[in-house]
Amino acid sequence: MGEFTIRNVSPENLEIKVVSQPYGYFKLDIPKEVKADQAIKCKLKVNKDKLKEEFQKSITIELNDAAKTRFTIPVIRRFIGVKPGGQSTSK
Repeated sequence: MGEFTIRNVSPENLEIKVVSQPYGYFKLDIPKEVKADQAIKCKLKVNKDKLKEEFQKSITIELNDAAKTRFTIPVIRRFIGVKPGGQSTSK
């Protein structure tokens, strides 16, 4: 599981919308709003069936401010020195 924070530095409450995410990879726990001058914690959990594979994916979030601010969070899963299933890649 990964966690990230969204901080609202504006004087207005902002709505949060996930506009892009790969189907079937993640469960997201993101509040629908971040209040003015506040921060919220968000959680991203990789679905169990995807833990057996390496991947490079991302999610994109949009706020309802005047600029329609968007940000993208990369999510990368790599196996370093170990193959899925616990086998070492070294000889």
